[in-house]
Amino acid sequence: MVSNGDNTVTVFQESTINTSNPTWLAKIAVGVQPFGIGMVDDKIYVANSGGTGPSSVSVISAATMTKLRDIPLQSCGGDAAQLAVNPLTHRVYTTLHASGKVAVINSTTDSLVGCGTTNAGAFGIAVHPASNSIFVGNRDGLDLWRIDGATNIATQVVNWRSGTGSGSPYYVGINLTMNLLFAMVGLPNSSVPNKLYAYSVDNAGGLSNPRVASVGNTDDGGFVLQSQCSNLIFIAETADNDVRILNPDLSLYGIITQSSGMVDYGPYGLLENPTLKRVYVSNKPSNTLKILNECPGPLAPVRASPTATPSATPTLLPAPSTTPTLAPSATIAPSKTPPPSETSTPSPAPSWTSTPAPSKTPTPTPLPMPTNTATKTIAPSSTPTISATPTLTATK
Repeated sequence: MVSNGDNTVTVFQESTINTSNPTWLAKIAVGVQPFGIGMVDDKIYVANSGGTGPSSVSVISAATMTKLRDIPLQSCGGDAAQLAVNPLTHRVYTTLHASGKVAVINSTTDSLVGCGTTNAGAFGIAVHPASNSIFVGNRDGLDLWRIDGATNIATQVVNWRSGTGSGSPYYVGINLTMNLLFAMVGLPNSSVPNKLYAYSVDNAGGLSNPRVASVGNTDDGGFVLQSQCSNLIFIAETADNDVRILNPDLSLYGIITQSSGMVDYGPYGLLENPTLKRVYVSNKPSNTLKILNECPGPLAPVRASPTATPSATPTLLPAPSTTPTLAPSATIAPSKTPPPSETSTPSPAPSWTSTPAPSKTPTPTPLPMPTNTATKTIAPSSTPTISATPTLTATK
């Protein structure tokens, strides 16, 4: 679990988390203000926004639970946010919100091998390995881009400017089993992400069959997760202090409120273990972790009509030919002012350039002795304590 408050990653023995005495394996110091996290090639990669300093990606050995190195990103941009991996191509991708770019890391050599422009305020990111596609949501560009992992050509594929108001995408995720892409969009109010868009992804990375549902306020990027065993869709409605659950057709299954005790104040990150049939919920302001039963589900289903959908739908753009030139409508300077803690600058038309690997990586630092999240804070904090219930809590 990433702790933005004390710049660490905490590792627990998962089978003990819901017991009265969970096993805390390690607490690993990473870079400044860690945010996104992912795992590939038996290594854990953590995107560090850097605060007022340069961004980096920390590399942790999963076997030894120690930090191996920090990969600097300042040659590409700043304000690292979300992170995604492609295990088939051994690539790690992280969005750089302040510069509207995506940094590409080779997980075999742990070196920066690419840096490309998408659009202003790059934030959410997801990888579809079957098509070698990387989807990037640009909060200030008000659109979604697809990067071809083979050619590094980047192209706008969804434009939310065409809807009513300005549609700002926050969380972006993919269900690899169902080949579904989810994007949480603020529309018509770009600062209130409360529209869930779902698209089918084909083997070429094309998007089709758009669907949309109105949900609660997921605030600064609350996660979306579709269960592998129940197909229910879990949504962290951070600003509403609850977790909404939708059926696969986007109709309402149920809502878990803070008053139920099953989630805490400010649920944000979601992670699934289909083997143990669990959904983990990190509660950002509360610094706690809750566990939900995902199969058949934590609640009895409600009898409700499908949630309302907005009248306007985004424009799905045709697949690119061979040029990464952005359509003119997407190069308009963003009308949205980014959150105070983030500085976002509109970027020119995309031109992916190869960035040489850093000449030197820091010497691995021994650690004294342990995820998800743009203001930027991340759940849970550093020192965990255990309540009487089988719920892991963490206090700063």
